[in-house]
Amino acid sequence: MKSDSSHSSHSSHSSRSVSFKQTVFTREQSIVKPPKDFVCPITNQLFQDPVTLETGQTYERTAIKEWLDRGNTSCPITRQTLKNTKLPNTNYVLKRVVDTWKEDHPEYLQDLYRASSIKEGSVLQLSL
Repeated sequence: MKSDSSHSSHSSHSSRSVSFKQTVFTREQSIVKPPKDFVCPITNQLFQDPVTLETGQTYERTAIKEWLDRGNTSCPITRQTLKNTKLPNTNYVLKRVVDTWKEDHPEYLQDLYRASSIKEGSVLQLSL
């Protein structure tokens, strides 16, 4: 009789485990990733203030500023020497498109916020 009881308990535990895995699988499938052109190749974060260099490559302003402040005079992606190391104006077209994508995908920002809070144990400021 004990074997029936433990078998029943094991069976119940097993079905809960399968159900949990299905929920996780469904949740992972629902996470939306931004288009790669909306993400800075240096920071791997969505653009907030994108700037496009003379090479045609776009970076987050703070990331490329830090790159140039370290004395680099070439594009991080193409390695082409930059004729002008002054930061260009914001790429407002891309900024608006990224901002619209953020508004259309609030679940992405919520997931990002949740992951960052858990990972760092702190609150991350996100702007729409």
